[in-house]
Amino acid sequence: MGQQGVAPHEWEVPPSQLPSPNNCSYKFTKRGDD
Repeated sequence: MGQQGVAPHEWEVPPSQLPSPNNCSYKFTKRGDD
């Protein structure tokens, strides 16, 4: 949880916009898909 300063809409950024698929915000989005 190192993304506390990130706005909710940034959690929904597609994986291609993230530095890595292992990014915390990426897992946040995947949790919603699960």
